[in-house]
Amino acid sequence: MSAARFPQFSVRNCSWHSIFELVAQPRYLWASWHPGNLGDYQTVKQLWMAWDEGTIVEGVGQLPPLQLVEKEWGRTKDLSTNKGRRQVWRPHNDNNVRRQWSQFMFFISRINTTINAGKHASQAVQELDEQRGAMSVPQLHSQLQCKRLPQHRQRLEHAHGLACHGRV
Repeated sequence: MSAARFPQFSVRNCSWHSIFELVAQPRYLWASWHPGNLGDYQTVKQLWMAWDEGTIVEGVGQLPPLQLVEKEWGRTKDLSTNKGRRQVWRPHNDNNVRRQWSQFMFFISRINTTINAGKHASQAVQELDEQRGAMSVPQLHSQLQCKRLPQHRQRLEHAHGLACHGRV
């Protein structure tokens, strides 16, 4: 069996974008670069770091920030036409992958909403971690997750400003 061959990196080509240009088959990236399950994160801050800075791999280095991976190979949609291309880096038709990504993005979306409201990312993350308290990240997700209601109940609650059973 021959040894794996890796590209030569230098100061000139050692950025994530330079590395991304060398990726010939992005469909295989999920196996190495996917986010952890919610239980793999001790804090919301760790989860945010995987998105914003990249996960540190002890003794090896660092994974790319998932926001860059998603920007490069994630789903892109023209909002005016509602058409776009399918994402290519996450496996298709895999419920576990879909659940894992959805749960991860639940927190990223909440943080981005807070940022869009004028707060700094560190404040948004800190607020979620304070809200988490002694709970695990999966427990916080369950607490914040809206329960599915029949359509007529959703419309009633929305009309009365009651999001997620009174939680906003």
